[in-house]
Amino acid sequence: MIKKIFKNTRASTVMFLFLMFFIVLGYQLYNVELGSNTILNLYNTANYITIIGTVFVSAIMLILYNYTVHSFSVVGKNSFSLLVLVILLSTKNTAILSNVFLSGMFILIAMARLLSMKSNIDLLPKLFDSGLLISIASIFYPPATLYLILVYFSIIIYGVGGWRAWLMPLLGVSSTYVLLFTYYYLNDNLDGFSSHYIMHYVNFGVSEFYADSYTITFLVVLSALTLYSVVNYVAQLGSENIDVRKSFGVVIISYIISILTIIIGDSGTGQELIFAFIPVSIILSKSIEYVKKNMIVNVFLFTLVLLVVVFNFVR
Repeated sequence: MIKKIFKNTRASTVMFLFLMFFIVLGYQLYNVELGSNTILNLYNTANYITIIGTVFVSAIMLILYNYTVHSFSVVGKNSFSLLVLVILLSTKNTAILSNVFLSGMFILIAMARLLSMKSNIDLLPKLFDSGLLISIASIFYPPATLYLILVYFSIIIYGVGGWRAWLMPLLGVSSTYVLLFTYYYLNDNLDGFSSHYIMHYVNFGVSEFYADSYTITFLVVLSALTLYSVVNYVAQLGSENIDVRKSFGVVIISYIISILTIIIGDSGTGQELIFAFIPVSIILSKSIEYVKKNMIVNVFLFTLVLLVVVFNFVR
């Protein structure tokens, strides 16, 4: 039943998923705690800007995601990936506007540029743009710098030759960092520049968020589903064309980097999970595509929904 409903990319299906997401997001916004109050109980301009900004940026991210996975043949012609992403983003406070969420959006755009390399057109500008976007993402969330690794893996995966290809991402990154360094220098705050990027790599540990038993259960089950999906997809890899295989390679590397990003950049709120949710939603949706028995798909999706419900309302 569920597989039949989302086995298409009709506008009505996409709009339904958007509606479901914004209903859940509205509930999250209503219950975001600011001291002893919730965000909607504190009537001031700053909180209204946060609400409007959250809705706007979330909508942009969903549109970009849906465009990326279908335009570059990352998934089939269905809405499974968007469905899974909406379920995962329903995790408590994940989609609330913050530096981490903005960083995740820029990483998504960078991934879109890398996945578009399959066309073999304007490769050098795409590599430059990817480096630039990752450096901008790192301004909001320094551990996002690790995604520069993804750029160089993409160069290898798509077989881009020449020293210019290896140089372009660094030029993109340096263009942002030079401007940022100049800003800190003119404000006589070079210590602020260094501490902004270094503190995440030298002062990290496990916060109470990840020490919570519900969080551990959520991550273990989600990781198990992801691992199962990877194995299931690899078994079917021979039936896919070379472009889809390359795209999936980029997604897998992105997932591995997201784990490192989460470990290093523990914010204490779990918002950094957004970096993993993007590749995980693609990986899980590929597994759903290949499962022929609707009952297994229903159990698969029910498990995801149950995880999010327990994570949001029981913990």
